Amino acid sequence: MSTRSFIGFSDENSKLVGIYCHYDGYPEHVGKVLVWYHNSFPAAEALLEGSHIRSIDNDGTVCRFGPGDGAAEQYDSLEEVLSSVYDYAYLYSVQDNCWKCFGHGHGIDYKTIIEYVIPGNMKFAETC
Repeated sequence: MSTRSFIGFSDENSKLVGIYCHYDGYPEHVGKVLVWYHNSFPAAEALLEGSHIRSIDNDGTVCRFGPGDGAAEQYDSLEEVLSSVYDYAYLYSVQDNCWKCFGHGHGIDYKTIIEYVIPGNMKFAETC
């Protein structure tokens, strides 16, 4: 079973631009790997180049479904992202220089969106 995630950022028009990641989208894996290996805005932009992401290995290697042109998706809001196929949304915050993770409040209120702590995200602990 997959834990699907959206990886992206807010563009200059306040749209959420990102790409689909199929496997292991929970904060303890994709979140942690993004913090360790893709923790800058240029790295976040680079993730959007190419086809959808199948998985991201523990060493930060991005495994894609195949070659292809950019498969970036665009949404108007975080609510719209999490109402589609995604379990988690990872957004790189240019203002805070760190990744942020959002998802529905499992076990609380599925319609409530909460921010999850990403393990090892020092920027989260310091400024986010």
